[in-house]
Amino acid sequence: MKLAPWFLASVPAMLAISLGIDDFRESGKMTLFAVTPFSFFILLLIKRPWRARTFALRSLGTAGLLVLGVLFIGAVVDGTPSFLKEEFGLFAGVIDYGPKSITKTPDGYVVVGDDAAGNAVVWLSIDGATWSRISLTESLSGLEVADVAYTEFGIVMVGQDGVTGAAVALVSQDGTSWQRVASFGDGTQNEDAAKPAALASSGTSLALIGATYGNDSVFWYAANPREWAVGEPAPVYDRGHEPSAVVSTEAGFLAANYSKSDNGAVMFASPSGQSWTKLDVDFGDSEIASLTSFGKGVVAVGFDRDRRAAGVWVSEDGIVWVQVIPTEALQEARMDIVVTDDAKLFAFGRSLDDDTVFVWESTDGTTWKRIPVSFGEVLMRDAVLTQTGLVATGVDLKLNAAAFWTFSDGSSWHRVTHDEALFTVR
Repeated sequence: MKLAPWFLASVPAMLAISLGIDDFRESGKMTLFAVTPFSFFILLLIKRPWRARTFALRSLGTAGLLVLGVLFIGAVVDGTPSFLKEEFGLFAGVIDYGPKSITKTPDGYVVVGDDAAGNAVVWLSIDGATWSRISLTESLSGLEVADVAYTEFGIVMVGQDGVTGAAVALVSQDGTSWQRVASFGDGTQNEDAAKPAALASSGTSLALIGATYGNDSVFWYAANPREWAVGEPAPVYDRGHEPSAVVSTEAGFLAANYSKSDNGAVMFASPSGQSWTKLDVDFGDSEIASLTSFGKGVVAVGFDRDRRAAGVWVSEDGIVWVQVIPTEALQEARMDIVVTDDAKLFAFGRSLDDDTVFVWESTDGTTWKRIPVSFGEVLMRDAVLTQTGLVATGVDLKLNAAAFWTFSDGSSWHRVTHDEALFTVR
């Protein structure tokens, strides 16, 4: 039996996708999903339609085998869940609810997130060990939460209205009572529609990075949370990136885009949040997931695809960046969160093999050690580090519930006892 010529041409593409050869990833997917229907329509034009039908059936069957082959090899090389999520977008966002962000206030801690019904949820704690959950109100109903920050204006939460699609800013002075103070982005599926991702405060202004429905990166800035404007330049269409982090620095703000393919991470800088400049930095085939100011500099963490290791980059001014060469402690892992109290850094991430949660500690941003700790089946979402200790939050994947941890010195880890009424989010 003769094999279709395009099948033979697709074998290298199949292997390229599975093995992660960067130059062929996108072309390989194009081959798998475009060549079969293209070949079918071309053959419809010939004078022997029965041959076209026969070839089409064989091509569809062969394409199915190709896809299965890609998934099989990808499972062996990269592990099925991470491979499918990174290469084909499958299983991404399966657990898209639960705690999203935590902030420290003078009165304690505030964690915001959402439940499976699409409503915002707020948890409060004085010490990180005992938590309460505020009742659902009209302001929190139908809100998909993105981030929260303690600012000079109070506690500011940003998210997206589940009905209108518009971005929403809420303010609270104590975490118990929230008021929607701004709605921006018209909510329709066009270039102005707003989907917030991360928020930062400089003390005099607010900066927000997000996306439009077309996956364009877009910035907003505000002198107060009631009045928001789109930063410059206008969004640039780019499906290869999505916004991930923004942080306040001594020079203003830094924001990062999360690379979804092999385009490399992108960093932007702004003195006030109004005008942004793309930095001329080559981060290689990488993802940047989190940023934090550390001393007078900045630390970025994420994933180095080339080295299959947690990626760490440090900068003294936010403009010139140096990558930390991955040691054994960073191999076969990725970092998702980095926090600091200006004396030391903690990073949370996961194994590339089975998504086991990892924790690292550093005193300078360049030398990292992994701390042996077992969290079970959880998805870590955010953490905050102060002089009194570290408080982290995430989702317990078995219980479909919020989870909280306190860490006093990096070795004494405590999981807050589960309370069905307080922590369930399904």
